Parts: sequence; C-alpha cells; structure tokens
Amino acid sequence: MNIGPACKRHHPDKDRHWSLAQPQPGLFLWISPLGRIYVTKGEPVRPDLPDPDPAPHPHDETTADVDQRLRKVDPRILERPEADPPRPAPPPKPEPPPDEQPPF
Repeated sequence: MNIGPACKRHHPDKDRHWSLAQPQPGLFLWISPLGRIYVTKGEPVRPDLPDPDPAPHPHDETTADVDQRLRKVDPRILERPEADPPRPAPPPKPEPPPDEQPPF
C-alpha cells in the first residue's frame, strides 16, 4: 500500500517496492525489496507547543470578576437567550404529478 507518510525525496521509494510500517508513533520501519529493515524516527512537523497558562483558581474569582472577564471576550455572551429560537417550519412538499400514460 502507498499510504504511509514520506518526504518528497523518499516518497518515490514506496513505488519501488519499499514498504513503510509505523509500529508506534514517531517510529518508522522502512523495509527494502530484499527484506532488510531500516529503523528511523520521524522528524517533527512543528515544534512542541508551550504549556498553557494555568487557569485562575475558581475561588480567586468573584462573580463580578467572571462577568467582567466574559464581557471582554464577547460582550453579548451574557445577554444571549437561554434557549435557541424555534426553527422555521420546512417548506411544503410539491404535489406529485398525476399518473400519466406514456405517449407510446
């Protein structure tokens, strides 16, 4: 199968009877047409992301603090209705044409 990832340089090797297996994330096994196995590690696609900022402890924020924080993100967030508005009724289905005899 030709579904494993490969860089532009090595992708054509899969069409030359090499195969690629990934027994675990980041570990690749290239198998040559003669059956030799070459173990490689995948290069990272992007650098690791930094750890997220810790969320404020719930006991440190007052109700007014939460309200003010939410209004900074979306001023209308606290003014939205509790439920979605009702959906409009679907359009009526057209009447099927009356049965007609074929013209032959």
